Amino acid sequence: MDYRKCEISYTTRKQLLSTIFSPENKYYNLSIIDVIDDGRARNTLLRKGYRTVSDLKEILSADDGHSDISDRCKNKVFNALMKLQGEPLSDTLGRQMFCDILPDYDDVSIRWIDLFTKDRRISSNLVHADYRKIGSLHCIAERSLELIVGSSMMPRLYILEKALSISPEENLSEIWMSDFSSRRGRITLRQARGEKRADIAAEEGVSAERVRQMTSKFFYGQQPYLEMIDNKLNMTEDRNISLIFPNEDCQKTFLFWKMIEIRSHKTVLPKEEWMKRNLPDLLNKKAPAD
Repeated sequence: MDYRKCEISYTTRKQLLSTIFSPENKYYNLSIIDVIDDGRARNTLLRKGYRTVSDLKEILSADDGHSDISDRCKNKVFNALMKLQGEPLSDTLGRQMFCDILPDYDDVSIRWIDLFTKDRRISSNLVHADYRKIGSLHCIAERSLELIVGSSMMPRLYILEKALSISPEENLSEIWMSDFSSRRGRITLRQARGEKRADIAAEEGVSAERVRQMTSKFFYGQQPYLEMIDNKLNMTEDRNISLIFPNEDCQKTFLFWKMIEIRSHKTVLPKEEWMKRNLPDLLNKKAPAD
């Protein structure tokens, strides 16, 4: 590296190497999104495979090479690192968000947050910034999120932050109880309670196919929740669904979804065996009819 072309002295670079790039330093594992303000430099570094502050050590310590990183980009890196020194982490980056994400959500695709944010641009921007799983948001800096998604979207992420600290079944119960008042929710619940699709269609003045479509829309985007809950149910004693959902309508709605999965051959468990396991008490009744 030709230090004469850069704005920060050789001595200062050596100082950075001995401070910020120490594994004990509070900035060491921060994403470069958290510290590089300049969007052009930030995107260049991400494309070249630099992800954390510790990765930037390679740029700072090399005497030559790095012809793929321009002097302009190097200067932006050096200036950003210098700015970090002597500033409290909270002053530089704001508070850390998503520190209470439950392990249930760690491996879920970031695209799933659309269920809460109601805006696909948020998840798209996060994917572009290399946040592809929910767990990758753990303890991300508030300022970083604002840079990625824009300040106008932050209120939606505050709601999401709270949701990810709550169990999947609690979140899904809240979504369902709110949606039961809608037409699609009402139609789905009636089927979950055992009414026939044809009877509901006649009463609602729509086709049976339209009833099926509204039911699909009711469950749209909830697959990660439902699969997480299904796994929990498998681990409960006697697969007792009342241990997962205290509310009876939510119990029936979940089991209705499970029957849809079975009928569409998305599960290897035979229908009769699954019903035998799950319908002894509350569900010692007929399965929801078409």
